[in-house]
Amino acid sequence: MNTLSWLVRSVVVATVLAGVGAIGAVPVQSPQPLTPWTRGTLDIHHIATGRGNATFVVLPDATTLLIDAGAVATDIPYADPLPDRSRTPGAWIADYVTQFAPRPASPRLDYALVTHFHPDHFGELAPGNARSADGLGAVLGPIDVHQVNHHGSIDPASPGFLATLRSRVLIVPAWAPTHPSPDVLKRLLNPRYYPGPRDVFTLALREPMKHAIGARVAQLAADHGHVVVRVAPGGAAYSVFVLDDGTRDRAVVKTFGPYDAR
Repeated sequence: MNTLSWLVRSVVVATVLAGVGAIGAVPVQSPQPLTPWTRGTLDIHHIATGRGNATFVVLPDATTLLIDAGAVATDIPYADPLPDRSRTPGAWIADYVTQFAPRPASPRLDYALVTHFHPDHFGELAPGNARSADGLGAVLGPIDVHQVNHHGSIDPASPGFLATLRSRVLIVPAWAPTHPSPDVLKRLLNPRYYPGPRDVFTLALREPMKHAIGARVAQLAADHGHVVVRVAPGGAAYSVFVLDDGTRDRAVVKTFGPYDAR
């Protein structure tokens, strides 16, 4: 599958790539910097700001794309900005992009895309239902990296949708204390809807939801942190890195894969 197909699928159903594998986390002895992007590699950064969605994509030819730059203006209990309040979410997103840009000496964005006009998706870029999701899943077919729609709210990730996609890696862009719905998380983790292993990541699972979810928290691959999907040149394999969301260093704290591509 070519790079454009990967990108289109990632925008339509959240971020969709390729790969199936049964490989768990690789222990990181101590946090280390993420190795730099290299030409031919596809990097997809799911940025944890604690205030909305933001995804930074570096294509194999060094083209860059920012998908959303959310910033909810009102304070929400148990939803502190990440890594802290010293900057606006937009400033933290810009800082992140600057750090991981393919041309560090002259960081820039080639493209920006707003998926829809909710503050937690476009707040820093501007002065469906389950049945429709099932239909979209039928069009897409099996995938392997799936950013769960609407932060894992109650309506997305229906049983039929999940069974059609059969995702190997699922990323929930949670940031509020109501993300994700406990019922949705149960579906994501439940092998009854499709067989085989899966790794589920949340960007910022807040304490109230941890208490609501209970023991299932232990089944998550990671409950907080920036999540980077790195596709190897040629698309034959990919890995997932979890970066520290509490500091500007953004060191790697967990590594998963490599997963074999379909």
